[in-house]
Amino acid sequence: MNIEALLDTSMLVDLLCVQVDALRWWQSQAETVFGIPVLVHMELINGAANAVERRHLKNVLLAYPAIHLTPEDSAWAQQQHAQRKLSPDVGLIDALIAAPARRLGVPIYTLTPEHFSSLSDVEAIRPY
Repeated sequence: MNIEALLDTSMLVDLLCVQVDALRWWQSQAETVFGIPVLVHMELINGAANAVERRHLKNVLLAYPAIHLTPEDSAWAQQQHAQRKLSPDVGLIDALIAAPARRLGVPIYTLTPEHFSSLSDVEAIRPY
Protein backbone atom coordinates (compact mmCIF):
# COMPACT_ATOMS: atom_id res chain seq x y z
CA MET A 1 0.00 0.00 0.00
CA ASN A 2 1.37 3.37 -1.02
CA ILE A 3 0.52 5.91 1.69
CA GLU A 4 0.00 9.39 0.22
CA ALA A 5 -0.70 11.40 3.38
CA LEU A 6 -1.09 11.09 7.14
CA LEU A 7 -3.90 12.36 9.37
CA ASP A 8 -3.30 14.12 12.66
CA THR A 9 -5.56 13.69 15.68
CA SER A 10 -7.35 16.99 15.10
CA MET A 11 -8.50 15.92 11.65
CA LEU A 12 -9.85 12.61 12.85
CA VAL A 13 -11.69 14.25 15.74
CA ASP A 14 -13.46 16.61 13.32
CA LEU A 15 -14.34 13.71 11.02
CA LEU A 16 -15.61 11.57 13.89
CA CYS A 17 -17.69 14.51 15.15
CA VAL A 18 -19.17 14.89 11.65
CA GLN A 19 -17.93 18.47 11.32
CA VAL A 20 -19.27 19.82 8.00
CA ASP A 21 -16.02 21.33 6.67
CA ALA A 22 -14.15 18.14 7.55
CA LEU A 23 -16.68 15.99 5.72
CA ARG A 24 -16.58 18.20 2.60
CA TRP A 25 -12.80 18.02 2.55
CA TRP A 26 -12.86 14.26 3.18
CA GLN A 27 -15.22 13.69 0.25
CA SER A 28 -12.84 15.61 -2.00
CA GLN A 29 -10.04 13.22 -1.01
CA ALA A 30 -11.73 9.98 -2.09
CA GLU A 31 -8.70 8.84 -4.12
CA THR A 32 -6.08 9.63 -1.46
CA VAL A 33 -4.55 6.76 0.52
CA PHE A 34 -4.23 7.91 4.13
CA GLY A 35 -2.31 6.41 7.01
CA ILE A 36 -2.56 7.20 10.69
CA PRO A 37 0.56 7.59 12.83
CA VAL A 38 0.42 5.04 15.64
CA LEU A 39 0.56 7.84 18.22
CA VAL A 40 -2.55 9.43 16.71
CA HIS A 41 -4.27 6.05 16.96
CA MET A 42 -3.23 5.84 20.60
CA GLU A 43 -4.38 9.42 21.36
CA LEU A 44 -7.84 8.69 19.96
CA ILE A 45 -8.23 5.44 21.89
CA ASN A 46 -6.94 7.18 25.02
CA GLY A 47 -9.62 9.86 24.65
CA ALA A 48 -12.50 7.37 24.44
CA ALA A 49 -15.07 8.04 27.14
CA ASN A 50 -16.07 4.40 27.64
CA ALA A 51 -15.75 0.87 26.26
CA VAL A 52 -18.45 1.38 23.62
CA GLU A 53 -16.71 4.47 22.25
CA ARG A 54 -13.35 2.68 22.35
CA ARG A 55 -14.78 -0.24 20.31
CA HIS A 56 -16.28 2.19 17.80
CA LEU A 57 -12.95 4.00 17.40
CA LYS A 58 -11.08 0.73 16.95
CA ASN A 59 -13.49 -0.27 14.18
CA VAL A 60 -13.18 3.10 12.42
CA LEU A 61 -9.39 3.03 12.67
CA LEU A 62 -9.18 -0.44 11.12
CA ALA A 63 -9.86 1.18 7.74
CA TYR A 64 -6.50 2.98 7.82
CA PRO A 65 -3.05 1.51 8.18
CA ALA A 66 -1.27 2.41 11.39
CA ILE A 67 2.11 3.88 10.57
CA HIS A 68 4.58 2.73 13.20
CA LEU A 69 7.76 4.46 14.22
CA THR A 70 11.09 3.12 13.08
CA PRO A 71 14.29 3.55 15.10
CA GLU A 72 15.26 6.28 12.61
CA ASP A 73 11.93 8.05 13.21
CA SER A 74 12.55 8.01 16.95
CA ALA A 75 16.08 9.35 16.55
CA TRP A 76 14.90 12.16 14.25
CA ALA A 77 12.05 13.10 16.62
CA GLN A 78 14.46 13.09 19.55
CA GLN A 79 16.84 15.39 17.69
CA GLN A 80 14.05 17.74 16.60
CA HIS A 81 12.64 17.89 20.12
CA ALA A 82 16.03 18.57 21.68
CA GLN A 83 16.76 21.37 19.19
CA ARG A 84 13.37 23.00 19.69
CA LYS A 85 12.53 22.14 23.29
CA LEU A 86 12.19 25.77 24.28
CA SER A 87 9.98 26.55 21.30
CA PRO A 88 6.31 26.73 22.36
CA ASP A 89 5.08 25.29 19.07
CA VAL A 90 6.83 21.90 19.12
CA GLY A 91 5.64 19.24 21.52
CA LEU A 92 7.11 15.85 22.21
CA ILE A 93 4.16 13.98 20.70
CA ASP A 94 4.06 16.29 17.67
CA ALA A 95 7.68 15.47 16.84
CA LEU A 96 6.90 11.74 17.07
CA ILE A 97 3.73 12.11 14.96
CA ALA A 98 5.64 14.05 12.30
CA ALA A 99 8.53 11.59 12.05
CA PRO A 100 6.80 9.01 9.80
CA ALA A 101 5.49 11.81 7.53
CA ARG A 102 9.06 12.96 7.06
CA ARG A 103 10.31 9.42 6.43
CA LEU A 104 7.57 8.66 3.91
CA GLY A 105 7.84 12.08 2.26
CA VAL A 106 4.11 12.71 2.62
CA PRO A 107 2.15 15.62 4.08
CA ILE A 108 0.36 15.46 7.38
CA TYR A 109 -3.13 16.97 7.43
CA THR A 110 -3.85 18.82 10.65
CA LEU A 111 -5.84 21.69 12.09
CA THR A 112 -2.71 22.84 13.94
CA PRO A 113 0.05 23.16 11.31
CA GLU A 114 1.90 25.51 13.65
CA HIS A 115 2.71 22.46 15.81
CA PHE A 116 4.77 21.08 12.92
CA SER A 117 5.98 24.21 11.12
CA SER A 118 9.46 24.37 12.62
CA LEU A 119 10.20 20.67 12.13
CA SER A 120 12.61 20.08 9.27
CA ASP A 121 11.34 18.33 6.15
CA VAL A 122 7.72 18.05 7.32
CA GLU A 123 4.82 19.43 5.31
CA ALA A 124 1.82 20.16 7.53
CA ILE A 125 -1.36 21.21 5.75
CA ARG A 126 -4.50 22.74 7.20
CA PRO A 127 -7.11 21.65 4.62
CA TYR A 128 -10.00 23.88 5.72
